Amino acid sequence: TFSFPALTLVFAQQEPLSAADLVAYQKALFQARQGKHPDALQALKKLFVKAPLASEWRGRLAADTLFMHGVIEYEKRSMIKAEEYLKAALAAREEMFGQNDSSVAETFSRLGMLYRRTADYDLSEQYLQQALAIQRKVLGPQNVIVAYSLNNLGNLYKSRNQPQKAIEHYDAALEIYQSLKKDSLRLDGEGMTFLNYGILNHRMGAYAQAEQQVLDGLADFKAVYGPTSKELGRFWFELARLAIDQSDFSQSLIYADSASQAWEGKNVPEYIYIKIIQGIA
Repeated sequence: TFSFPALTLVFAQQEPLSAADLVAYQKALFQARQGKHPDALQALKKLFVKAPLASEWRGRLAADTLFMHGVIEYEKRSMIKAEEYLKAALAAREEMFGQNDSSVAETFSRLGMLYRRTADYDLSEQYLQQALAIQRKVLGPQNVIVAYSLNNLGNLYKSRNQPQKAIEHYDAALEIYQSLKKDSLRLDGEGMTFLNYGILNHRMGAYAQAEQQVLDGLADFKAVYGPTSKELGRFWFELARLAIDQSDFSQSLIYADSASQAWEGKNVPEYIYIKIIQGIA
């Protein structure tokens, strides 16, 4: 028996889910991968209620639910609540599965992302490195999840103003993506690595290289998630910023409007349009 906020679980021998519930569980995980976290959370809660008492599945679903709560609070920028949920999920998953488990690594990774956002960079590096070590051991070095973690470490070093270490990790992530591609298959995560790499090169003044990386990322991301994903706004916005810094204000306006359309008319900062108008004038 172990305790964490609002839940005390006793684990017994695992009882299998029904075929329909297993399909629902896999669908919830897929929704989470798509970024549909509230939908995934509701599905996990329903399965938790249905799971047999004192079963391992009930414990697994409880941990997954805590994790999803943490992700949602993180996205709302409620960092204290997010940390509480994620640490509770980590404790549950370590208790059930031990250290060498992909779900434990996933939780370490999310905590590392949280600490990067709160500028606790040393702790962020510790958690992200732990996640990477587990994933390499459990999944092998040439796995797409390993590439995600390398990208996250690249983002950390970008935030710490360590561009060379960021480049090393972005390059390592992209190398894995390239090794996994078959028949021009687009891989989930590759687009974001290109975007992050492009943002770094933009900061370093390598505008042409940055623009090509963001365009490559845009194509990859669109191929995976389709042309209507709101996340495409991040690519269009960075392209607008790049065009402004290259004094191509007409092109910047096109990119800014594309970002606004992707974000459904919201979130494009006013200063972007002010710079464009001033540049065109």
